[in-house]
Amino acid sequence: MKYVVTSAGFFMLSAALIYYAVNQISYDTGLSTICLILLLAFLTILSGFIGFVYLFISTQPVSQFCSVPGAFVHFFIEYTVIWQGKRLKAKLESSFKQPRETQEAALMKILCSNQGTSYYRDFGLSRVKSLVDLKEKQGLTEYDHYVTYVDRIAKGEIDVMVKGMPERLVLTSGTTGKGKLLPCKRISDRSTTHRCVANANLRECFPNWQPMRSKIFLYCRPTVRKSQAGIDIASIGYIGHSKMRMMINFTTPWIGFKINTLFEAIYVHLLFGLRDRNVGWFMSIFTTMILEAMQLLEKEWPRILRDLSTGSIDKDLKLSPEVRIGLTEYLGGGWPERAGELETEFRQGFDGIMRRIWPHMAFISAIDILNLRANLQKTYCKGIPIFTHTFGGSEAIYGANWDPLATSVEFVMFIEDHVFEFIPEEDIMQKNPKTFFLDEVEVDQNYELVITQDSGLYRYRVGDVVRVTGFKEKCPKIKFLYRTGTLLNMCGEKVSSDIVRSAVRDAVSATHPDVKLMFHTVAESSLLVGVQMQGLPESESQGAHYIFFLEVEMQDKTSVPTIDKASVAKTIDANLYERHTFYRNFKDTKQIQQSSVYIVYPGSFYKLKDYVIANTTATEIQCKMPDKVRTLEMFKILFTNRV
Repeated sequence: MKYVVTSAGFFMLSAALIYYAVNQISYDTGLSTICLILLLAFLTILSGFIGFVYLFISTQPVSQFCSVPGAFVHFFIEYTVIWQGKRLKAKLESSFKQPRETQEAALMKILCSNQGTSYYRDFGLSRVKSLVDLKEKQGLTEYDHYVTYVDRIAKGEIDVMVKGMPERLVLTSGTTGKGKLLPCKRISDRSTTHRCVANANLRECFPNWQPMRSKIFLYCRPTVRKSQAGIDIASIGYIGHSKMRMMINFTTPWIGFKINTLFEAIYVHLLFGLRDRNVGWFMSIFTTMILEAMQLLEKEWPRILRDLSTGSIDKDLKLSPEVRIGLTEYLGGGWPERAGELETEFRQGFDGIMRRIWPHMAFISAIDILNLRANLQKTYCKGIPIFTHTFGGSEAIYGANWDPLATSVEFVMFIEDHVFEFIPEEDIMQKNPKTFFLDEVEVDQNYELVITQDSGLYRYRVGDVVRVTGFKEKCPKIKFLYRTGTLLNMCGEKVSSDIVRSAVRDAVSATHPDVKLMFHTVAESSLLVGVQMQGLPESESQGAHYIFFLEVEMQDKTSVPTIDKASVAKTIDANLYERHTFYRNFKDTKQIQQSSVYIVYPGSFYKLKDYVIANTTATEIQCKMPDKVRTLEMFKILFTNRV
């Protein structure tokens, strides 16, 4: 009703302006009057437009917690993205018909934008006039190649890798190696295209999606520090203060996005999300955070509902006074009726809970590195589509998911923004392997990605290995497989994490169909050579083999898992033997021995994640459960938590 009243008010203002303009022109037709009439005409049109917008908003399922001005800003943001998305998607799809020409143009745009920088001059990039020139005159690069240039940027030197100064030095997670600092010209430029195109794809897949519904976004603010010259050093997911204040289309008020501890952040996002029954979209960086949120809700719902009912914030939450006061004000006087409704649902169990407490939720978006989507859709998220809308990293957003409803998660590349090359999987251990452009790749072949982008990285080896699954027009569609840093390689076998993942998952389901695999990781026995550890069998430090750690859950979630570890280990080995030629060869020659399997207590992998965050540059929103145990300390965390 408030939007209808607001709409009527603007229409009445338009009518009053018209009446005033007519009266003015009847008295005087001088230049000053004409100027006044033009101004009144503009204000009349503007007022009428705002009136029509509010009339439209009155027909939409806008959150009851949204203010009248907030609803207008929400409308402006959402429908600008929709309009831009249609335009950008059509432009991209046109470019897919001529990928080579598009890539040539992208290269020239990148070189032109960085013309005159120190790196540009040092490596003679003025001589590069084509993709072929780029390959001939610029070698493949890795991070070490750029370290001195990044140091100069951090100290305040301008025009080093980009014109002027970058907006941010992006800090990579370091979960598969040492963290890196990568310059980024403008964060907003990087996100605009991918967000708009992703939303356009959503509109096509979900035509009944109502964009004026509110969204839940699970976000924990990463730490930000400054370089010597005052440049922000933060992860790519860091949201600045000015942008934070514009996040009015989310259930959590803007001040809640300042929370930098994971438990408190998830708690607050759930508290404000539960308040609103009409949520339409649940967002997270990774599916692991969704799982953590649902597990927290299952455990802490009485505490959360107490806060919701009374309009208070739990005193034990570690929040700054500013955040606590702000959140309490936004929460209002409490919502006991909604709390009672939620309690009824929670007491019935958590199977399909998200659909029951948010009946209008259209979809969930998150990156699914660990293949948690299937488990989530069988439990908490039953009946709600889960998809990954984009593929990228700290270096760039590489592509978008053109079909979010497809079973296989595939991405079409943003070929207008970056130049892509591909290293065949069999050559990725070489220092200077041959590369192929995107019109030269083959379907069902695996490649390491190489990227040239506008923030100063040229022919940069990203470390992501992808499979070409097909083509959109003439542009390849790709599927992420693994990071090169997660390869198992004790004897030269080079077993990738995607093969390990499927081998473990299939082994558990084949040997124990009543058990759900939550998390897994693997260590190479070479990590333990010469190590003395209480409880460590002597066999673990003798002979090359893999050591698997599994966290599992029984279907009823109550009984202690009883697992035949030897059977699981034997089946994992059999799966690897069948699926990987080099592993089979080394197994036949006894160079790789029988694997070991350990079951760990629930929560052990979250302890591992906490350790990784504390000891690497990874933040809460960046950190992924490790596919591979890389250090002895990581091994000890899991080994000491074995069942």
